Amino acid sequence: MYFADLKEITEAAIRAAEREGIPFYILCNPSRKVRKYTALPSRGFGLPAGFYIEEMIRPEEERIELERPEKTSTNGF
Repeated sequence: MYFADLKEITEAAIRAAEREGIPFYILCNPSRKVRKYTALPSRGFGLPAGFYIEEMIRPEEERIELERPEKTSTNGF
């Protein structure tokens, strides 16, 4: 989803970051006549061609990824 207003996308990114517990990046596409902004989560993040990072929004409390327990064999190996 694209927004023309930076304030509007910032508010949406703050809500999403708090809900998901991960940082969000606000990206800008200057190649258009009118600047368009979008927000993407930092997990699995790849910067689309032509975009640059305008701002990074961090949640107040980041969720900590829990590591999966090591798999132990039941047959003694």
